[in-house]
Amino acid sequence: MLSSLTDIKKAVLRRSENGKPYIENEKISFNLTHTEGAVACIVDTEGGDVGIDCERIGRDGQKIIERFFDEKAKRRYADSCDKALEFARIWTEKESYVKFTGTGLSDYSTVYPLPCKFTHLKDGDLLVTACTLPDSAVRVWQNDEDIQ
Repeated sequence: MLSSLTDIKKAVLRRSENGKPYIENEKISFNLTHTEGAVACIVDTEGGDVGIDCERIGRDGQKIIERFFDEKAKRRYADSCDKALEFARIWTEKESYVKFTGTGLSDYSTVYPLPCKFTHLKDGDLLVTACTLPDSAVRVWQNDEDIQ
């Protein structure tokens, strides 16, 4: 997939000290995620930071929200009429943000100090969330078809 978007002939993949993958000596950023029956990838050919996560909608997240997340997430969850979807949104936003920053999941705050934009794509019971720089254009592919 990366080779179809760039003219990179031979990529040397590396990981940052926190485990974020990158291509050595190239101005391209990417991130991968997977869950039961699905894989998603995000690419920024201009080298902007990116993160992506996907989750099957349907998991009861109340105990996780109450135990690990901050008051902002607890309010979002409590105010939602679709608890399963809201939990998936909160979870995938957090996961995609820590992949965006490359810092790892060190806390469950939903206060994101670096400016970013979340883009959600729901396909049946699958939620994919991309975290990008605020001015990034996000394109989503599924099965080699441009769908957004």
